[in-house]
Amino acid sequence: MIADNRTTATCTDTSIEPGQQITCTSVNYPTTQANLDAGRVINIATAGAMVAGTGVSIRSVNAVQLTVPAVQNPALTLLKTAPTVTAAQFQVGNTVTYTYDVTNSGNVLIDNGSLSVPKVTITDSKIGTFDCLNTPLNRNAMNS
Repeated sequence: MIADNRTTATCTDTSIEPGQQITCTSVNYPTTQANLDAGRVINIATAGAMVAGTGVSIRSVNAVQLTVPAVQNPALTLLKTAPTVTAAQFQVGNTVTYTYDVTNSGNVLIDNGSLSVPKVTITDSKIGTFDCLNTPLNRNAMNS
């Protein structure tokens, strides 16, 4: 019997002879956004068995931990727009108001926890650098 913190496993053999080994297989574990945000899946398993004819239960002396790393690709997409004006409306001294749409186009949550990103900052060639929004910014989410 295999005890696993992420999934269930089955063994094809029901007994194991001294000095022998058997192979058990787990069902597929569907990774989650939380696993991706954490950058890994940590899996812990132990083995156990009943001694034939005795009713005595035994467990493996160690728990085996396996860490499967995730490929994190944090990314932001920026779209900058301004109102359209005609040539007659464009005069010296007019104010142009820009709109910045920031989208989390990566595969992980942009936040102050796992990525240490407290704010999204924009650098604009005309108005300089400014904080646009506080994080978190969920995957595929947009904020203006």
